[in-house]
Amino acid sequence: MPPKTSRKKSSNEAAILFVAFWVAAIIECIALYKREYHYYAYSRIWIIPILLVRLFRSQAYKKVNIYIWLSLFFALAADVTTIFGNYSISYIGLSLFTVSYLSIGCFFQTLKTNHNNSHLVFIIASVLLIIVNVLWLYAPELHFHVFFAQSILHSLVIVYTLYGILILFNKVNSKVSSLFFLVILIIIATNIIYGFDVLFFQRKHAIIDSVVGFGHAIYLFFFTRSILRYIKMNINSIG
Repeated sequence: MPPKTSRKKSSNEAAILFVAFWVAAIIECIALYKREYHYYAYSRIWIIPILLVRLFRSQAYKKVNIYIWLSLFFALAADVTTIFGNYSISYIGLSLFTVSYLSIGCFFQTLKTNHNNSHLVFIIASVLLIIVNVLWLYAPELHFHVFFAQSILHSLVIVYTLYGILILFNKVNSKVSSLFFLVILIIIATNIIYGFDVLFFQRKHAIIDSVVGFGHAIYLFFFTRSILRYIKMNINSIG
């Protein structure tokens, strides 16, 4: 057990990161509502790095599954491309969000007691998304079909991720699995709201953008929290 001074320092760092995260998230949501996109960009871009620091500063960061790092890395890459990229690059950012969700689903699959095929699923889905994005960049006449294919792949990835958490309820501590399930519900709700906003409102309503941004922050917060709790409860059994 670490000494009291070490635990106190760790607790203080966690509190500072907690406050920094929610300050950035609130600024992002207010900036989206007011259409102040420069404030939005420079607040959102800090959200995932803060969570990465939180994971790195945890006592068992070496126990964090590779798919967790991949999920956060691709989510950060998606934020960068959608915020700072042009129209075509922003579309690639949407695919990066898909890979981020896919990584979460693969992580859930690795928690099963029996051997799984998560690596194969990750590779196949990633290759399909690469093909979709190459077509988007170099075959503009196929944009409608490419967008439809991307939407199908994105939906299948979310279903795969939902399936992954549903089969874990009897294998993982109920409090942890409930947190994981909450993460997936937030992801689903945020994606449904975003999809309806794009299809029916053409993103005209700032309040919807703000809600989607807040949903993104909440899912990342609870995802990181659930990972830390899972590691703490299974520190001796994680390879």
